[in-house]
Amino acid sequence: MRTLLLAISLTAIASSAALAGAKNFNAPPPITEDSVNKASPDGLAEAAAPLIVRSETLLMRAHFSPGEIDGEDGDNYRRALRAFQQANTLQDCAKLNALTWSALTRDLKDPALKSYTITVEDVAGPFEKRLSGNLVEMARLPGLSYSSSAAELAEKFHMSEGLLRKLNPRVDFAKAGGQIVVLDISPMPLRSAAHSIEAKPPETTKNNSPQAETIVVDKPERNVRAYDKDGKLLAFYPATIGSVEKPAPTGEFKVNAVDWNPVFRYDPKFAWKGVTTRQKLTVRPGPNNPVGLVWIDLSAPSYAIHGTPQPDAIGKAESHGCIRLTNWDAVELAGMAHPGTVVRFEDQDTPVGPLASKAESSAVNNVQTPSREPARNDQNTKALISTSSTPPAEFAQCVSDLTAKKVVFEQVGDLKEEGCQLSGAIRLVAVPTPFGDVALAGRPAMLCSFGRQFSTWVREVAAPMSLAYTGKKLSEIESGSAFSCRARYDKPGAVPSEHAKGDAIDIASFVVADNHRIPVKQQDGDTERDLVRALRTTACGYFTTVLGPGADAAHAEHFHFDTGVHGATPNYRICE
Repeated sequence: MRTLLLAISLTAIASSAALAGAKNFNAPPPITEDSVNKASPDGLAEAAAPLIVRSETLLMRAHFSPGEIDGEDGDNYRRALRAFQQANTLQDCAKLNALTWSALTRDLKDPALKSYTITVEDVAGPFEKRLSGNLVEMARLPGLSYSSSAAELAEKFHMSEGLLRKLNPRVDFAKAGGQIVVLDISPMPLRSAAHSIEAKPPETTKNNSPQAETIVVDKPERNVRAYDKDGKLLAFYPATIGSVEKPAPTGEFKVNAVDWNPVFRYDPKFAWKGVTTRQKLTVRPGPNNPVGLVWIDLSAPSYAIHGTPQPDAIGKAESHGCIRLTNWDAVELAGMAHPGTVVRFEDQDTPVGPLASKAESSAVNNVQTPSREPARNDQNTKALISTSSTPPAEFAQCVSDLTAKKVVFEQVGDLKEEGCQLSGAIRLVAVPTPFGDVALAGRPAMLCSFGRQFSTWVREVAAPMSLAYTGKKLSEIESGSAFSCRARYDKPGAVPSEHAKGDAIDIASFVVADNHRIPVKQQDGDTERDLVRALRTTACGYFTTVLGPGADAAHAEHFHFDTGVHGATPNYRICE
């Protein structure tokens, strides 16, 4: 049966590779009102821009913000998709599969795009054409408004100006009465002031309007989530959270106040990177103010959740310690927050879904939660204590399984590194496959159980896929660390990473015949890029965490695979 399954798998892989190499696919349709409103996974590739625009719009309607809607297959779109899947107990894969599409369109009544008439208020301004990224120059302006009516309309409807212009070629956005196509979502409420366009605060707090009693700032996953008094998820937002120089705080705080259309005051003691002035500066209100349209002040001194003049950089850049959202997301959250709202900064990622009670949360804290594996910092290892043990009977069975598959390995048994210890460890040397042996550079050390799973992936996926895509046999996998005593998040006192437990491995490159290296970081040509992308995707079926370039800075040059239990069940997956 396994031989039959392998044959079927190889046939499917070969077919997939052939399709991937084909150049006669129909080109995806341009972004138009019709192509977006009719887009579905049945007729378009998952990365087709019209389908992404429609999906992003549906996610926004469901209160899972993808940030700036632009039709690009970016990290924030995938984060929102994955959050939607977690909240709806779907397969957590960040892919637009059939079940996810069905859930997104279940209550669909209106198209994703609609016609909108440009109003007199939309073109009234005031607009500011002298915008600058220099704080000193900003402080000289009477207001930090939008540069044009097109920029205002784009933010009003949560989209990039580029997408607005693609949907409306040859339109004069400065002319009231003109008909344009926009996203069919709740527009950000704006008003004209003396020197800038501003956010319009809620007039009153209605009894039936959602109120956020808890806001969770998920630092490793770079998102902010709002919950009501019963723990029901109200909204999900991508976020920029702190920096290496000034990280966001840890712990539980409260909202002090909400400051709409804030004045920003810079003090030289802030010592912002790139700012050399020694004078205090005052920057007037407006959407292009450094903190955007709203400032949600926190009880943590000098920290807040606020907007940004650069919505396209959310989740991709660093902040000066505070939490940045797009202006429209910050405005929505500010409308739900109130003085006393609890703001919880979490150092460990937790699945998106209903918020546990304090008692439940305490219990969940004893279970490993999702994380990104940090870069190594040796200064953390001394204080780190981690012990992973394998019962003798299980270790014996694992050794027997590897031997039966003719895997070449060294039995290590007990393995220690300062602060960490493995029981039931091996060093993986080579994995035999139907296409030849695949060597493991450096003979990485790991738990036997992880070595068994990894060797299965090499045999069933990596070796046949490499041959199918490149026509060359896989001969070696250049791995980085496997067992390594390190802390999660590269933070003193943090819980051990999966590397410290022996159930993780980092992969730098794949070596095929003729000693040709295919790095994970950068490939040579479409074929190699398709191969690396396919290897990454299929790994999600074998490992609970798969990270690589684009996931975060720590994994910009390698894959990270592990089999740790990251959620309430072993089926929880992190695939980015």
